[in-house]
Amino acid sequence: PDGLKEPEMDHEMYREEIGNSLRRFSEAVLAAFDAVRSPSAVGARNALNNFVKLSADAAENLAKAMLVRNGHQPRSIHHLGRLADAIAAEDPELAETVRSLDGQTQADHTRHYGDAPPAAAEAVSHAAMRLQRTGRLLAAELPHWQSGQSSSLTVLTERIISCAVDLRDAQAAALDETGSEAGRAAQAMREGREELLKGANALWTAWKEAHPEPPAPQVEDDGLSF
Repeated sequence: PDGLKEPEMDHEMYREEIGNSLRRFSEAVLAAFDAVRSPSAVGARNALNNFVKLSADAAENLAKAMLVRNGHQPRSIHHLGRLADAIAAEDPELAETVRSLDGQTQADHTRHYGDAPPAAAEAVSHAAMRLQRTGRLLAAELPHWQSGQSSSLTVLTERIISCAVDLRDAQAAALDETGSEAGRAAQAMREGREELLKGANALWTAWKEAHPEPPAPQVEDDGLSF
C-alpha cells in the first residue's frame, strides 16, 4: 500500500528520482536564464511558468528520492504535503523535510500547460526559494547518490553548474511594463536569481569536496564558489 515502509531501499528507483531532480533543476535554471534575458515581461511568461513548474518538479523528485532512500514507497501524486502526511507517524523528521519543499507543488506542476495563467510575482519568488532549498538538500544527499558512481548523474550535476554560471553572468534586459502583473513577475525573477543560485552553489560546494577535480569550468572569484 502507498506510504508503507519497505524493508530496504530500491536503489534503481532512488537513482531515477535523483536524476529527474537534477535534470529538472538544470532546466529550471535555464528557464530562469531565458526569463532574465527577455526584455518583454509578457514575452517572459512561458519562461516564468516553466521556471515555477520545473522548480516544483525538482523538489518533488528529490522528496520522493529521500522517501525511497528511507525505505518508503512514495505515492504517485504531486502534492508533497500528502506524501509527508503518509509517513508522519512513522518518520516525523523526514516528513518535516518533505514539507519544507512543498509550498505549492500541486498547483505549480501545471504551470507549463498552454492555458495556465501567468505566474504571479509571489509564485516566482516562492519557486526561487524552493529551488534554493532543493539545491541544499541535493547537496546533503550527495554522499548517497554518489556512492554508485553513476556517470549520468555526474553529467547532470555538471549541467546544473554550467547553467548556474550562465545565469549568474547573464545581463538582465531592461524591462518594459514594469507596473503590470507580468512586469512584477519578471522583476521577481531578477530578484530571486540570487536565491536560487545559493542552492546551486551549495550543490557545487558539496561536489567539490567529493571530487578532487571539479567537473565545471573555473570562473573568476566573485564570492561564489562556482
